[in-house]
Amino acid sequence: MPTANSPIAILEEIRDKVLSLKLVFIQLDNEEDAYLIFETLNARGRDLKSSDLIKNLLLKTVKKSSASIDTPKESWNNLINKFDDINENDGLDSFLLHYWISKESYCTDKELFSKVKESINNKSRAHDFLKDLNDNCDLYCRMLNPTYFEWDKNNGSEIVKSALISLKRFKVKQQSSFVLALLRTYEKKVITLNNLKSTMEKIELFHFIFNAITSQRSSGQIVSTYSKNAINLNKAQDANEANEIFKELFGALSKKTPNYDEFEVKFLKLNLKKNKTKDKNIIKYCLSKLMPNNINCLDVNFDNLSIEHIIPQASTEYNSDVIGNIGNLILVDQKTNSERLKDKTSKEKFSILRENGYPLEEALINIKEWNENDILKRAKLIATKLYKETLI
Repeated sequence: MPTANSPIAILEEIRDKVLSLKLVFIQLDNEEDAYLIFETLNARGRDLKSSDLIKNLLLKTVKKSSASIDTPKESWNNLINKFDDINENDGLDSFLLHYWISKESYCTDKELFSKVKESINNKSRAHDFLKDLNDNCDLYCRMLNPTYFEWDKNNGSEIVKSALISLKRFKVKQQSSFVLALLRTYEKKVITLNNLKSTMEKIELFHFIFNAITSQRSSGQIVSTYSKNAINLNKAQDANEANEIFKELFGALSKKTPNYDEFEVKFLKLNLKKNKTKDKNIIKYCLSKLMPNNINCLDVNFDNLSIEHIIPQASTEYNSDVIGNIGNLILVDQKTNSERLKDKTSKEKFSILRENGYPLEEALINIKEWNENDILKRAKLIATKLYKETLI
């Protein structure tokens, strides 16, 4: 007799479940009834995703124009394909929510379908809604996966790309509705590229403090604040109106910004060692903010930099928490890290870096000596510099 976890027992269990399935065939006279039954069954059974319900609503309302071409269905599939292209298979549902709260009204994901259903009350409205979803989807995909798209390096839009990448590294979505509205407003030429860049930088820096370092919990107030200002921005007719909205938004976010003492406590806990790497990306982000944009000895491309411990990890002079502290860490290119610095002493590393023009002063490094006190002092200097620069 097979044991409970044996392959035979598992196969028999699967077989029994398949054989116990019951299929129900319902013959209908028209497509309208099919959509109605779909909604009715869903209301009484397991919840479907918002995208399933909204798709059903739109395709029920916007009928295909010919027997051979189902334009509404093709339009919806186009949305799905765009998210497949950027490897964001679950992106459609977040897009539908963020699109709605960026233009219509704030709601939760559970409330979204009822809001959309209330609004989509005729064929014309459904058609326009589906078209606008496709128009906004490109901007949302660019926001969701900025590295997938080409950006103009000459006009400064790389700064916008950098901010979007940082927000993705912080793993935050609270700002999504406003960023979508911001990109949309720029596309409509209501605001300039400078407006776009400065606003994106401020959003990035707020979430650096709020999420990446202090890990604040949001009760939904941040999301609703972004939504309110996104809707207002969508109505802005010129840059003056947009600037007033930016002022209101950042005034509200400023009140939510944690104070320096809380920031410092969390910042000084950032640590990187062989068996503790969860802070690696945030540490790398922090250290990159100390680097000038162009220096001879260093490729400042974020992805091409590696983190080097000034006092080597193999050292037995200090405990691992001191060695892994952000104050003991610098960014160098991978070749310098692996071939030149290796496990040399801090004094030898400083000599090599200075010879190669490394910006030691900008990196807040005092090369006269290097011990536990210097490491903690530098960590606090970095914390102070980044906090002051990120205040909005």
